[in-house]
Amino acid sequence: MSLKSNYSDREIQIRDFVVTDTKFWFVVDRCNKLFYYDMKEKKLCMVNGFIKEKTNRANLFRSTEEYDGKIFFIPMTAEHIYVYSIAENKMESIKLELEEGIACHYSSSFRYNNFLYLTPMCCRNLLKLNMEDFHQKSICNVEKLKNVSSKIKIFFINDVCNHDDTFITSISECNKIWIFNAAKEEYKIRELKDMDHIISNCMDDYFIYFLERNKGRIAQWNTQTDETDYIEIDYSLISEQNMNQVLNIRDYGCVYSLFRNNCIYICTDIGNVCLKISLDERKAHTVFEGTYGLSPRSGNSKLRIVGDNIVFFCGTESSFISIDKEDIITKEKVLMKENMLADLKKEASKERILEEDFRLCNIDMLLNLTQDKPKHRDEGSAGVVGTTVYEMIKGEV
Repeated sequence: MSLKSNYSDREIQIRDFVVTDTKFWFVVDRCNKLFYYDMKEKKLCMVNGFIKEKTNRANLFRSTEEYDGKIFFIPMTAEHIYVYSIAENKMESIKLELEEGIACHYSSSFRYNNFLYLTPMCCRNLLKLNMEDFHQKSICNVEKLKNVSSKIKIFFINDVCNHDDTFITSISECNKIWIFNAAKEEYKIRELKDMDHIISNCMDDYFIYFLERNKGRIAQWNTQTDETDYIEIDYSLISEQNMNQVLNIRDYGCVYSLFRNNCIYICTDIGNVCLKISLDERKAHTVFEGTYGLSPRSGNSKLRIVGDNIVFFCGTESSFISIDKEDIITKEKVLMKENMLADLKKEASKERILEEDFRLCNIDMLLNLTQDKPKHRDEGSAGVVGTTVYEMIKGEV
């Protein structure tokens, strides 16, 4: 069976990651495992699993949160909140009080004191979790938000910005924003009347920026004066293909944005580019463009600040992409090491996964990590070079 013809359209997806020292912790979509990549040692390690979830289920988690040496995994389709202790190498699970008929649970989270709040994707309530004793409580029913827009399908999909004890995010498929007072556990709705659908939001100090679908305008809301300015952006330097990836996003795609040096960096979870919008120039540039994959769900992760750099994972490149202050790009390609292959082979054998069913297996979704075949080891790469996971399992090397 030819790997190229049967599996070249299956690239991996990492939606979010946590950085501790030199390690990047993440979950690969459709792979029921927790990994970390050590940037210093150039080593990828598989450290734990989520054993109470269905094997290879898509979209288990949409975001992660690190607190006091623990990583919290925010469940999208998973039926538990998972908490991983880095020091103890221990995974704990918290059973969700699931609402009947809900497929996608939570999209993001924010922290206030020692509580973690999970913003609902399709659930009816905000979930409040005590990060010490893991007690959970449903608060602030948001069901009436479905009346905000006739086209609304889900409640929230974007990240949450905060100003003091107030947390703000945009409501899905409309031009309204949700403002939550954590001290009072109350919320209100604000409408940006001069905008169409909001597809992303980010923050700098007390300014919050909202990106408009299609037109790409920026609404700049001053949380101190309560004034909103609308900024027209010149996208003439952006190709139509890249514009469609970011501004014309549909089908529950998520647009991630991050503010740095009076610029907004933007990428999506179904694309392979990163755009930079200069608020000084009022002009957009393509700061990174990866190879185009065949899979529509092999896009980018969230954008994170790591030191002085902006970092995200690009699925079609199988690499962490780092953008420094001068917009110089560094790619850290993540490849699999041999010690993982035996474990994956054993798991596949245990679950009796047949050759023709590899498309449903976590091994298949990680093929892209080792399917490049350079003649020599790339500088900055770690793992097996010139050998695919599939070949190792089939004993063809």
